[in-house]
Amino acid sequence: MLRFFTVLTIFTLFLFAPHPAAAAEPTAQDFDDWRMVCETIDKEKRCRAFQRLSIKQDEKTQVMLIASIGYVDDGKAGRVPTLRLSTPLGVVLPAGLAVNVDQGEKENLPFHICLLDGCMTEIGLSDKGIADMKKGRKLNVTYRVAGMKQPVAVQASLKGFTAAYNALAKNEQSP
Repeated sequence: MLRFFTVLTIFTLFLFAPHPAAAAEPTAQDFDDWRMVCETIDKEKRCRAFQRLSIKQDEKTQVMLIASIGYVDDGKAGRVPTLRLSTPLGVVLPAGLAVNVDQGEKENLPFHICLLDGCMTEIGLSDKGIADMKKGRKLNVTYRVAGMKQPVAVQASLKGFTAAYNALAKNEQSP
C-alpha cells in the first residue's frame, strides 16, 4: 500500500511539474469563484480548475487552502477527475484532513506528501462526489495545525464549480 502511494505521489508530482522547455504560455478562464488554467506540455493540453483561499495577517498573506480538480491517470481506469487539497506546512500529518460538501458526510483523508509550499492529498472523484460538488454551496475542509488547540476549518465556495468542471471535462475530451 505504501508503494502505491509512493508511486502515485511521484507520478502526480511529475504530471504537474513544470516543463519549461516544452510548456506553452498557460491560458486562464474564471468561473465565479473558480479559475481554470490550461497549458500545453509535450503537445498535450492539461487543465485544472482551482480555488485559492488566503488570509491576510500583519501585511503577510497566508494561503490556507488550495482546492483543485484535474484529470489524473490512476493507472487502472485511465484519466479520472481528481480533487487535490493543499494546506500550509505545519499541519499535524497523522490527523489528515476532513472534507465534506455542505452538511454531507465527512470523509477523512490522509496527507500524501509535503513539499516546500505545503502538504497535500488527493482523491479520485466519483460521479456522486462530482454531483454533490455541483449542487453544493461549500466545500468544507478541516485540518489540525501543530500547536493549535482548535482545528482549522476552511470553506471553499462552490459558486462557479459546475461551469468550471464542465469546461474542464470538455477540455479533457477534446484532442
